[in-house]
Amino acid sequence: MARLAYVALKVSTETWVSVGFPKGTWRLDAICVSIEESKGAPSLDAGILDHDGELNVGGLHVADEQRLCTGSDNALGLESIDHLMVRTREPESTLQTLSRSFGVLISSDENGERSVWLDSVRIDMVPAPELSVPAELWGVAFRVSDIDLVFARLGGEVIGAPKAARQRGQRVAVFRGGAELGLPTALVDLRG
Repeated sequence: MARLAYVALKVSTETWVSVGFPKGTWRLDAICVSIEESKGAPSLDAGILDHDGELNVGGLHVADEQRLCTGSDNALGLESIDHLMVRTREPESTLQTLSRSFGVLISSDENGERSVWLDSVRIDMVPAPELSVPAELWGVAFRVSDIDLVFARLGGEVIGAPKAARQRGQRVAVFRGGAELGLPTALVDLRG
C-alpha cells in the first residue's frame, strides 16, 4: 500500500527556523520532513513509497527509498503532519485519480468535505480554476501539542488566533503573510 515517505519544504530556511521549525531533516511519526533552501519560488514536494500508480499532482513523486531522519526538538511542539493541501483545477477528478492511484477510498467529513488519506495524513483539495497546471501540492498543516502556547509565543502578527476547524474536535491557526513562510502553512491541535 502507498505511504507518505517524506515532505520537503523548499523555502527560506532562516525564516522557517526563526518561527520555531527545526533545521535540516527530521522525523514526524514515520515521515521525514526537511526544510531546504529554495533556489527559486517556495515549493512543496512529497515522496510516496510502495506506489506505482498515476500521480497527476505537481510536487507528488514516487520515492525510491525511505529517507534517513531522526527526531528533533522543536519550539512549536510539532507532533505530526495533519494534512497536505492540493490546489487543483478539477477537485473531483484529482480526488478520483488519487483514490485509484493510492488504493484508498474517498472520505467525507461531517461538513461534506471530501479528501483522501495516505496513512494518517489527509490530502485536501483546494479549488483553483485559474491554475496553469492540473494540480499541485500547495500547503501543509502540522499537528501540534498546544496551539495556544504557540500563538502566545509567536503573536498575532505571525500566526492567526486559534479557531475551530471545519473538522469537529480540532482547532487551527494559520501563519500570516508577515511570517514570510512562502507556503500556506497551518497548525492544528485536537483540543477543539
